[in-house]
Amino acid sequence: MEISNFSSLLELAAGLNAAYIAVDYSINGYTHVLSDKLFEFPEYIKNSFQKSETILCEKKSLESLKEIEINGFSTRFKIEKTIRGFEKLENEIEATKSKLNDEIRKDCESKNFSSLSLVMFLFCLVSLFLGGFDTHTRFLNILNTYLGIFILIFAAIGWTRNSNKIQFAKVLNFSKLSHSIIFFVISFIISVVITFFTKESLKLLPHFNSFISWINIFIVLLPFLNFIVFLLLIRNKGKSIISKIKSNSSIIESKCEEVKAESDELKTAYKFVTNLSK
Repeated sequence: MEISNFSSLLELAAGLNAAYIAVDYSINGYTHVLSDKLFEFPEYIKNSFQKSETILCEKKSLESLKEIEINGFSTRFKIEKTIRGFEKLENEIEATKSKLNDEIRKDCESKNFSSLSLVMFLFCLVSLFLGGFDTHTRFLNILNTYLGIFILIFAAIGWTRNSNKIQFAKVLNFSKLSHSIIFFVISFIISVVITFFTKESLKLLPHFNSFISWINIFIVLLPFLNFIVFLLLIRNKGKSIISKIKSNSSIIESKCEEVKAESDELKTAYKFVTNLSK
């Protein structure tokens, strides 16, 4: 089973990775699409604060409440204080929602994806190029296998670390696409050298052709793996994100209930005094 048998899959993978290299640097990159459209974190934030915002609607009825005197003391100051409490919570809700949205975009943002997509794209192009030769297919299959191993190592590092952390080496700076190109070129050269020196010794291995066939299947699927891994990474981050949203909304909801209780006291007092004066 040779590389050329999977040319259609490689072409599809090349197209997908090329498309996302561009869009992942835009505001609607792949990881942001996962965050906003698939897992709908912004919508979850909006829904989490709906109860608090409903409670704050009580401010309108409080604004229309007339001041009264109880034991010689006017309720005007208390009404104004409670209204300010409502307004303060309205601002706090908006600020918290904005902060959570910013934190989510930051947590889910990953320039690693673009760097890995570029490497996968280049790998697909080289694999398609090598698969087009009718001669020296054994040498080219081994070369592509070694190159695939290097790409897998590069991808594994990118999946398990953040681009903002300390770099293992300058060439592994995932925030720069140029470094991905450098890594790929170096990997290709090393793969050619290793293949040249090991191609004869590998012939002595039992079931070598069968082994290469299975490796080729995995290598063809490798460019698609990047999308799946980042899907799982964002999903895993979603647990802590949702927990953070629930914690913030719960705190604000408690504050809203306290202000509502003050508002209800004023309304009850107004109703009581009004009924007595009838």
